Amino acid sequence: MGRSIITVFLLGEEPWEKFSPETRDLLQDESATHHDILQADFLDTYKNLTIKTIVALKWIHTYCSHASYFMKTDDDMYISYANIVKNLSAPSTPTTDFAMGHLFENNFASRNVYNKFYMPRCMFPEKFYPPYLAGSGYVMSGDLAGKIFRTALYIHVGLS
Repeated sequence: MGRSIITVFLLGEEPWEKFSPETRDLLQDESATHHDILQADFLDTYKNLTIKTIVALKWIHTYCSHASYFMKTDDDMYISYANIVKNLSAPSTPTTDFAMGHLFENNFASRNVYNKFYMPRCMFPEKFYPPYLAGSGYVMSGDLAGKIFRTALYIHVGLS
């Protein structure tokens, strides 16, 4: 549809040790051939998804500040590029301060330590989260990567 789309994969440190030597070879071949694998210095675990997201936003802000939009998605999601390009090319779609995805509203913060989504009160004291987009896939205008990354630098999370 006349648009350029660049796809990159972000990995932390941990998966490399978990992968078989054959898989590591395939990943290195992929990276050497397509230059589409980013690896950053963090443990790639579920609990570090926020760090992974901030690393991605920093990379987008640093190397893709010219991009009109970016999409963050999980590796097990199906992406219809034609539908995304069609929606983002519509005249009514904002080009700044824009985000789209599955919106969660009035989701409660789980205090159950055995729950995958456990959130200690010291990290988030409110009962309900503010509205947010599902992490499995969302699209944002290019300007938001820098805005969110710069804001994240000033967020302090107290742990007990």
